[in-house]
Amino acid sequence: MPPRICSLSSAQSGAEFGGSDEYWSNSRCGAVFDEIVEGAYANPLFVLDEIDKVSMHHSDVTGALYQLLETHSARIFRDRSVPWLEIDASHVNWIATANELQRMHPALTSRFQNFEIPAPNPLQQRAIVQRIYQILQDELNVVGVLDGQLDDAQLDQITACSPRVTRKLLRGAIAKAVRLNQSRIQLTDTHGAKRSERRPVGFYRSEGDLA
Repeated sequence: MPPRICSLSSAQSGAEFGGSDEYWSNSRCGAVFDEIVEGAYANPLFVLDEIDKVSMHHSDVTGALYQLLETHSARIFRDRSVPWLEIDASHVNWIATANELQRMHPALTSRFQNFEIPAPNPLQQRAIVQRIYQILQDELNVVGVLDGQLDDAQLDQITACSPRVTRKLLRGAIAKAVRLNQSRIQLTDTHGAKRSERRPVGFYRSEGDLA
């Protein structure tokens, strides 16, 4: 099923999942209610991206998650915008990503299974770069215009960069190649964009019923 990706680094309040109170003129339902009631699945998949960055905000964005991540309490979930309607959210699938586990509240981390994802090895890193290059070709509609794969020399130049920097460098190189009517991209300025140290990423999944 298609995941609903929620960027918690930019979330503003707990209404993201639990809705806003019905007495507000701009009251709205939360994401869980939307997916279960209005969506196509009773067990939707949520990906909570950068859940450790929630603490940067003053609002309690994760407040509703304490109920939703417990199977017994999620069975009687009520969205704050429609408190008279009880829904069963116990079958929702939850995945969360984090970089710094110590920033998360212990009561929240205890509701997930913790998987530490190691940094990719050199071979895996090269495969990731090739995949980013292919995705960018699709996004920029240049499939068939440029070489379909990066060669070893190009990979050697860029594999030490982070995925974010890799995407930026490749996007610029693709644009330049298209402008110059070239089929092979030229990578420049990669030395100052090397990744200093790769950190493991916290990867979580709830213990509730899974699809």
